[in-house]
Amino acid sequence: MAVAARAVALCAVAAHALQYHVAPMQTYTNAHLNFLLRRLAPDVTLWTEMEKAADVLACDDAALASRLVAGGADDAPPVLQLGGDDPRALAAATTRACRLRTDLREVNINAGCPAIASGGADYGATLMRDAAATRRLVEAVRDAAPPSCAVSLKCRVGVRETWSDEAPARYDELHAFVAETSSSGCLDHVVVHCRLAILAGLAPGANRCRPPLHPDFARRLARDFPALRVTRNGGIGSFGDSDARDDGLDGVMAGRAVLRRPLDLGCAADALGAYADYVRTSPAPAPVLAAPLVLALEQLRDDGGADDDDALAPLADAARHLGVAWEPRGSAGDLRRLAKGLAKVMGKKVYNKVVRNRNEGVPEDVT
Repeated sequence: MAVAARAVALCAVAAHALQYHVAPMQTYTNAHLNFLLRRLAPDVTLWTEMEKAADVLACDDAALASRLVAGGADDAPPVLQLGGDDPRALAAATTRACRLRTDLREVNINAGCPAIASGGADYGATLMRDAAATRRLVEAVRDAAPPSCAVSLKCRVGVRETWSDEAPARYDELHAFVAETSSSGCLDHVVVHCRLAILAGLAPGANRCRPPLHPDFARRLARDFPALRVTRNGGIGSFGDSDARDDGLDGVMAGRAVLRRPLDLGCAADALGAYADYVRTSPAPAPVLAAPLVLALEQLRDDGGADDDDALAPLADAARHLGVAWEPRGSAGDLRRLAKGLAKVMGKKVYNKVVRNRNEGVPEDVT
């Protein structure tokens, strides 16, 4: 695919103001949470969960189409994140997704998740071991995608085999990786989680907060690769506190911070009202539809929002559609009762996991 042709197609994308991204998060950034987030923040870039290339090729059209939705049918699609190390499979998955969503704006290759490596697979952060092989993946996706669709990588600043490895992060390693993967002109965008990835001996949650942050690495990449869009991930407590605009970056990405405080993105009452209507008509299982409500409820509980009638009325309406009979009466005990009702819908173990995930890394760091 000619670089000149893509430059014309992507000119509108490249010339925009600082962009905010909600990070891809397994079991969270599905069509349901993305519907709520889109109603809260129409201009934020949403992502899918990571989709294995093999799964994209194996599922039926309806299942795949449901994963490529970020809001309503007329809303812009999310960035599709793919996982895999086979160029042919990634290309085929890209082709299929772009045929289903002709308006797909970006396909991302996951080269930064250490949990995949700990599970024995050879993609995710392990791709950073071999920049030339990763470049071939980028080229395969580029050849399969239309000119209007950007191709990106999400990576760490580097990889280490174990947490006991004392070798510190080095910018020259990241620079060399990006230089190689972008050398054929097929890469448009790099999202850098500004920590090392530890491939063994560190739990996924710890991998998101224990390795030291190096936000300066993203700034240096933006300076050294002016033809690339560079987005910083890691340590973004909220979109409002980022200084990325002054760093020459294209955007910033937050994940756990959005799980912890989704309602900060926009008008809670309007968004929850729209989500209540969505729950009423959605054929999805109740436990899946309940998860975004749990995130909203836990933020209200954190903020002492038992008397926030504007937000609680649509929250109660959505809960009723899931079989939870609850009316707000202005006390913290009422919120606890709603929490118990939603826990019953989801299963207590799953509910508790959602609460743990949203609190991960607080207060020292959120990502």
